[in-house]
Amino acid sequence: MLNRTKYDYANIKQLTLIKSTVKLNKFIKGLFITIILLTAFTNITIAQIDTTAVVILDKMSNVICDLRTCSFKLKTEYDISDNRLGLVTHSEEANVFLKAPDKALINRKGDKGKKDFFYNGKTFTYFSYDNYQYATVQAPPTIMEMIDGINNAFP
Repeated sequence: MLNRTKYDYANIKQLTLIKSTVKLNKFIKGLFITIILLTAFTNITIAQIDTTAVVILDKMSNVICDLRTCSFKLKTEYDISDNRLGLVTHSEEANVFLKAPDKALINRKGDKGKKDFFYNGKTFTYFSYDNYQYATVQAPPTIMEMIDGINNAFP
């Protein structure tokens, strides 16, 4: 039987806290990459990103640091030029649900149809309600790694 002192328990507790903080920081980065990934699907360009929105998202990260789960609603609008109609504004709305380190659900609907994205720590699945089609691929074990992997595999 090991004899542990208060000092040993304090070190263990501190290491656990550090590991938790690192996981939460990775989770927050994953959250922002998710937002970027969702906006990438809507053909948004870097020049169109609202700097005020970026500042608000930065401030929001301080609140999110303490969360193990997170959900939010994302509304995006993008313009497509049409020769006959001129500039046409399209929109999409997504409900995003994340649970660190390995669960995600994204429900998206808008001008490009209704789609869901599922992640369970093992696979990533895309489902199109409009076409009744789905695709499933093997995925890494964490949300951060999954977002990176899917983004790199399907640019």
